[in-house]
Amino acid sequence: MFKKIHWNKWGFIPAVVLTIASALLLQIMAKTPRWPLHFGLDGIPNRFGSSNELWILVFFQIIFIVAMACLDEGMVRLRTRKFNIAGIIVSGFGGIMFNVLLQTFYAGQQSAPRLSPHFHAWMIASFLLPGLASYILERFRKYPENESIPSHPFTMPDLTQRNWIYWENYNPWWINALLTGVLVMVAAPRLMILHSNFQFDMILLSAFILISIFIGGFQLIINSQQFSVTFGWLKIPCLKIKMTNIATVEAVEFNALTRFGGWGFKYTPWGGWGFILGNNGVMLRTKKDRRFTISTKKPEIVAEIIKKVIAGQN
Repeated sequence: MFKKIHWNKWGFIPAVVLTIASALLLQIMAKTPRWPLHFGLDGIPNRFGSSNELWILVFFQIIFIVAMACLDEGMVRLRTRKFNIAGIIVSGFGGIMFNVLLQTFYAGQQSAPRLSPHFHAWMIASFLLPGLASYILERFRKYPENESIPSHPFTMPDLTQRNWIYWENYNPWWINALLTGVLVMVAAPRLMILHSNFQFDMILLSAFILISIFIGGFQLIINSQQFSVTFGWLKIPCLKIKMTNIATVEAVEFNALTRFGGWGFKYTPWGGWGFILGNNGVMLRTKKDRRFTISTKKPEIVAEIIKKVIAGQN
């Protein structure tokens, strides 16, 4: 898998540099046992403690870099340079985290600790400057033009058999890695807080469950009776169409961003309801003129299977 990753992520260089700078600054701060850790709206600190508590900011930067790198993989595979802002987002986020540490360091050096009077301006600049650097670096990046896609050992099922079935799981690794990174970031605030907060815990738990059910991709199942799709590791049913209700089917290739606005459950006038995790799939049209677009690894084989079943029923 590591050989398939596009490592030339120039737009991530500012984020990596800022993460290293944050870690070095915390090493310097470790020599002083007491630092302002929380500030009121007036900019005056209301809690002091060890700089060890601030390492969570570096942790967030690392996890966010990994998550956005996974998103970057998906964007590169779509060849969508103009939509690829993953590096810009993570670099801006890293700038904000580093600025928070700098403001803490600045306040801790004063005899009367207080945030900089230009705190908000510094926060805006700390996002815009690394983001701009990331954007410039991204311009030098070379995107793959003609990348060979490995063939999958899928073959046509024997349709003469009575209980034949075609099954596949469309589950891109980069989407799972992205969602896992988001889950870690959702769970991290709970690990930072020692006292119980029921409302806070319920919000985090709800977000954790909502995100986790999307891990596992789409499962596509075809037999002589119906075409069905489930999603996630829970295999939640989300589409069932009787084969007798399918009028036409065709293999289609598309850009998930421009056609559907991204990945997941989508709807567009072009493709109807979409179950999108990749760049190609099959488009079904029912006898009631409803359309469905489903991502699949082998759209030609899936389309051929459905066409043969439909032809056999007529």
